[in-house]
Amino acid sequence: MAIDKIQAESINLTDTFAFTGTVSGVGTQELVTSANVTGNGSSASIVVDNCFTSAYTAYRVLIWDMMNNNGTDGVNPRWLFRTGGSSGSDYTGSKYNARNVRGYSGHSNFETDNSDEAAVFKVGYDATQLGSADNNAGLLDFRIYNTNGSQVKCYWDYVADHSGTDPSTIWNYAGGALSQTTAITGFKFFSNTSKAFTHYRLRVFGIK
Repeated sequence: MAIDKIQAESINLTDTFAFTGTVSGVGTQELVTSANVTGNGSSASIVVDNCFTSAYTAYRVLIWDMMNNNGTDGVNPRWLFRTGGSSGSDYTGSKYNARNVRGYSGHSNFETDNSDEAAVFKVGYDATQLGSADNNAGLLDFRIYNTNGSQVKCYWDYVADHSGTDPSTIWNYAGGALSQTTAITGFKFFSNTSKAFTHYRLRVFGIK
């Protein structure tokens, strides 16, 4: 089949386009659920149930603009999977295994944390703090695979400041697995020091 080439400047990207046949290179990430809490949150846990189903093979959870009610204390960020659909409960029937590498802008070396046969995933360095202003807010990008299989695989990036008013930033990159015996249907991201999330934006995407 002949291929027609056109100049990029001849395309008006504000127009509506209709395609026939197979279009390759187009992503299939679809929004599953979303939430915005802007200034009045009072819970130390962000819980989303019934967001993981058999409709998708993988999921991405984005939580950003995270702030808490005290930006000068460590958040101790943690993650638990949940089961049971809309009436979900924390999944503690297996072991959480992960390796977490962190880089601190104030240090010259990388450091590590391990979660070997632990009760939760340790998302990031305990001393990371979420401030009360946009420029000190935290970010979590969490990727999840095989929620309906025999072993969940996941990896994530978590970025937050060393303190709520300190520009020194801590970046955490981690990956892990959970050997579960039932379908994972939701998650809980929480502060292990009970620091309430007063502000955040959340999106859960399904990937086919």
